Amino acid sequence: MKKKVTGRKSFTAVAAGIAMLATSVPLIANAASAATVTQITVWGSGGDQTTEQAGIQYAVKQFNTMYKGKYHANLTFVPNITTVQETATAADEGTVMEGDGPTLSYLAYSGKIAPIGSYVTPKLVSEQSTYIQGQDTYKGKLYAMATINGTLTLYGNKALLADAGITSCGNGPTTASCYPSNWSKAWTAAQFGTVLNTLAANNTIKGLDNGDVWGANIAYGGEYEAYGFLPVLNSAGSTVVANNSANALKTNSVYNALKEFASWMPLNDQNAGSATTGGDGGAFAAGNEPLLWGGHWQLPSFLSGAVTNNGANAGNVVGIPLPNFGFGAKDGAGSNVWEVGAGASAAQKVAAGKFLDIVSSPTFQDLYTYGNGSKVNGVAQYGDGAIPADPAAVAKDPTVEPGGVLYNAAQAEVKACPAGKVLTTCFAVPRPVTPAYPGIDAAVSTMFSSLFSQGAQGPVSLDTVKSLVGQAVDSINSYYQQFNNFK
Repeated sequence: MKKKVTGRKSFTAVAAGIAMLATSVPLIANAASAATVTQITVWGSGGDQTTEQAGIQYAVKQFNTMYKGKYHANLTFVPNITTVQETATAADEGTVMEGDGPTLSYLAYSGKIAPIGSYVTPKLVSEQSTYIQGQDTYKGKLYAMATINGTLTLYGNKALLADAGITSCGNGPTTASCYPSNWSKAWTAAQFGTVLNTLAANNTIKGLDNGDVWGANIAYGGEYEAYGFLPVLNSAGSTVVANNSANALKTNSVYNALKEFASWMPLNDQNAGSATTGGDGGAFAAGNEPLLWGGHWQLPSFLSGAVTNNGANAGNVVGIPLPNFGFGAKDGAGSNVWEVGAGASAAQKVAAGKFLDIVSSPTFQDLYTYGNGSKVNGVAQYGDGAIPADPAAVAKDPTVEPGGVLYNAAQAEVKACPAGKVLTTCFAVPRPVTPAYPGIDAAVSTMFSSLFSQGAQGPVSLDTVKSLVGQAVDSINSYYQQFNNFK
């Protein structure tokens, strides 16, 4: 899951480090004398800007240099690429495509993408996170490789929190007067509600918009409303779907969690995540709100923007685990992947596998996610801000080392739940791995959108919550039935 973000630094670190890819990706000798050159088309996501697109451009450039005379990639950025993949015929799709992880099962079921196990380097496959491999596998066959792993976090403005008397809990117990140090000590939903009320009562915090003290990026809309808030359902103990049904959502724990969540909406910045704020978090990004429920892709702009005095005080941003709704605090997991179109020829699939080797290599992951730790004038240059798909690369990322803003988010990914399960002992939960995900996305997004709008107007009754959940369950179940349970 990646969102449109503006105002990021350029991908200068990739230019400096891209040559190192040759040490981690198997090379094939140039074949300048070959009679023909196998052409492939690479579709990148058109919804992202600067950092991600520059990284993809460098990957294509490196591929064309490494395989000059044998293979050649032609790059196109495709807006709304997920919708295009779902609606276009296999013959009309790219050879290599950047897609969203949870839609993979649907694309594989529909015959839009091809298995890639025979075309990618086994060692690189084994280095991907276990649950990333699970996300990218359908009916026992591997269909994708990943560069990044998406994550959520509760960003905090340390100065504004401290102004309201809320400082780090350190190794002590978690209370509403301090922010927690790890997932096992996350705020309970009740504590988080108290935190919001404390912040709202502190009229010395400057720049608050209409009493808003936190943002949740709800103005993003689209798939974010599923990606961003499925952890609420997971933290209430729900797997969302099981045995081709969403009936698991009809529990008191889910109803109570959603009712509590809705009660926070009057203090929520409804504009955070909107196109007018560049998707960068609105008032939080401007340094005027204490908390933001957001994604990894926002961190680079925070570390170089007003919330940190244009980078002069990067330590002002802190990453806090999401609240615990009763079954342990939960984060999201999984992100954009690279797939091969089913319409590709045999030669194109071989070439596509070589490209996937590049974008999934540990070296490229390092460069793409945080710019290889390079510094300009002593200031670290960050890439996409995501967690690398290779767990070994996580340890090298300065944003996820102990004390880093995304340290807690990275720890959640290290202790991710197995696909299809929600346990109290794990923290990050992959989105449902099923061909029904497009239907799940639509139903869950509609449910949360209604919850947001009604919650902003005042208290939402338990009966209203039950009705919204019931509508989502019926919609998801109908989707399964429409496709005969994807048999």
